[in-house]
Amino acid sequence: MSVDITSTLDYPLEKVTLRMENASLTFPEGNIKEVTIEPRENRFIFDVNTHRKGSFIVDITLESGRSGHRQHLTTVNTSIINSLAIILLVCLAVIFALVILVRRLLRRYRGGKHSRGKANRTSQEEGE
Repeated sequence: MSVDITSTLDYPLEKVTLRMENASLTFPEGNIKEVTIEPRENRFIFDVNTHRKGSFIVDITLESGRSGHRQHLTTVNTSIINSLAIILLVCLAVIFALVILVRRLLRRYRGGKHSRGKANRTSQEEGE
């Protein structure tokens, strides 16, 4: 999950604490980062894990000695593509590949579409 913070100040804010909180989410690398906010757009990345799909409201807190305490709520959406849909697509791709493989093997075994016609024509020409 990325958090974008835009600062319109003329100076950087150093040693600012950025905190993410939600009871349904876990943050493997921790939910607190000490960051420096430059006078521009800043992007901070948090790794997020969850045990279910859906939308989660995350409480983002920004604490600084100079600017005080700011709090913001945002929504995190997890995995737009359903895992079951991915499994079904893989199964369909495998079935499609097997059908193509079987068709090619049958053509090779039979000698191709037109090989029977050639064999019949040559035997008819020999008989004349």
